[in-house]
Amino acid sequence: MTGLAGEFFDRQRERLRDARKLVQDLARSRREQSTREMDEVWNGLASTLRSNPFVLRWDEQSRRARQNYRLRRYHEHRADALDWFAASAGSPAAVLPVAIFLGDGTAALATQAALEQLLDETGVDVFHREPPVQGSWFRKLWARGRAETAHLTAEQIAAELERKIRIEVFDKAQAQIDHQQATGAAALIASLQGEERACIQVGSLLVIKANGAIVAKNLTQYQLAWLERNQTLLRDPEGLVKGLETLSSQSAVMAELLQRLLSPDRLAPAAPRSTC
Repeated sequence: MTGLAGEFFDRQRERLRDARKLVQDLARSRREQSTREMDEVWNGLASTLRSNPFVLRWDEQSRRARQNYRLRRYHEHRADALDWFAASAGSPAAVLPVAIFLGDGTAALATQAALEQLLDETGVDVFHREPPVQGSWFRKLWARGRAETAHLTAEQIAAELERKIRIEVFDKAQAQIDHQQATGAAALIASLQGEERACIQVGSLLVIKANGAIVAKNLTQYQLAWLERNQTLLRDPEGLVKGLETLSSQSAVMAELLQRLLSPDRLAPAAPRSTC
């Protein structure tokens, strides 16, 4: 439109500038964050420009491009994971599934960075990251022990992570934590301060924030098998806590019943009846 004069072309140039600004904001968000933030920028800014023909045209063309981008990234991540599993078949290094749920998600990047720092300090590397899920922030990752931790099982690594969290955070006053030089455990808990609800799983380790309290718990094999069948509870910290409490009470009842069934008195042979 360079060189075209008049009120109509001035208005069109202004609309084009607005549309270009929107695209630039989206591109910057795409570089810095994830596709979730891209959609947030779009929903926040485009609503004021719906009458802009340039924005409407771009929206029509880019909607399919955004969908294709997510689909392509998903298949790339999946292919990378399958290649790694195929190449590492029989490897003694422990592989840990990792899940992060944040009810708000404003500190998602800080939480993920702190968790990966904690894993790195424990001798574990994240080798695969699935795309984050929109809405309440949720992301799955996969981690693997390095050469120096190849002799450890997944349960031993989870126990070491729990120990670090308890010693570095729960056993110290919050005022003693230097957030500028914090360990991964301290940085992880600090990143959850603005979250009302959160759940982080690393193998058999659970870090749950519900009702303002943070709990770190290492699951038993029985509890871990139950969680595998109820993966949706990772996005419901309160429901997960209640489910684990119910499971613990049920297992306690079963243990007591089993103890009674196997008690020496039950197993002792019955006295012969008198024939008199």
